Amino acid sequence: MSRKIEVSSDALKQILDALNGPGHLIRELQVTRNLPGNENPINILMEDYENGLKRYEYVDKQKTCAHEWAPRGFCVKCGLDSLIYKLMESKNDKE
Repeated sequence: MSRKIEVSSDALKQILDALNGPGHLIRELQVTRNLPGNENPINILMEDYENGLKRYEYVDKQKTCAHEWAPRGFCVKCGLDSLIYKLMESKNDKE
């Protein structure tokens, strides 16, 4: 299944420029990844990607959850807010 994940366009451009440029450019990005205080585009893209996957996992978990609602309106299993659940259900009913 193909999914779209939002990533930083600046970081992506820097990496694409490095990949399409002289070989030393991508190596410089790789070598400087762990320098303190360095906002490396490789790290930025990896973080964006991992966060995007976590969002998909959260949504998938909510879709398959047999919700158990707590008194305050949250599912104790997946954390979904009952008001958001009702909005999602009403949207699905209209489609």
